[in-house]
Amino acid sequence: MLTRRSLIAAAAALTLSAGAAGAQDWKAQYPELVFAIIPAENASGVTERYTPLMNYLSKEL
Repeated sequence: MLTRRSLIAAAAALTLSAGAAGAQDWKAQYPELVFAIIPAENASGVTERYTPLMNYLSKEL
């Protein structure tokens, strides 16, 4: 007889395995990430401020 604990564990395992499969192909589905910034200063200030973030995201993603 199945207990509530084993049913919950099976549901959690099924959910996690489906999530892992979906996490593998997100890069193929979204080949480019667009990060838009509304500038509140001049263009060179925005470029200087967000270049490190762009470099980090380029390496990590």
